[in-house]
Amino acid sequence: MKKQLGILTMLLFLGSVAAFSQASKKDGLQRKYNKQDVLMAEYNYVDGKKDGKARFFYLDGNIKEEGQYKNGLKQGKWTQYHPNGEVSGSGEFLNDEKTGDWKVWDANGELRFDMEFKNGDKIGTWLMYDDQGELSMKKTY
Repeated sequence: MKKQLGILTMLLFLGSVAAFSQASKKDGLQRKYNKQDVLMAEYNYVDGKKDGKARFFYLDGNIKEEGQYKNGLKQGKWTQYHPNGEVSGSGEFLNDEKTGDWKVWDANGELRFDMEFKNGDKIGTWLMYDDQGELSMKKTY
């Protein structure tokens, strides 16, 4: 009798844990705020994983970075911004790894780096530009 009661108690406990786990999965739009109640990030969850558009913000509310998640992994185009709103970087992700052409600009909008990735690895010829927009360095991977 005690053994059956112990088994029943364990089954009830495991059922409660499973139900809590299912109920605690995040779904829908989630917003993250800092201690001063300033919005720092917003992203969508589906079945407990980030899925859909994601945006991150500077303390002044300007956009810092935006992109997409699919099944918890970064996918597609991601763009970062300088505090003045100018684009600072842009490139693609495939299954959470950098892929394809990536570019980096300074706060004045001048191209500084032109890079290429495949499966997160550096490939091809990377280009670095100086303050005048002139090619200053070339490196092949």
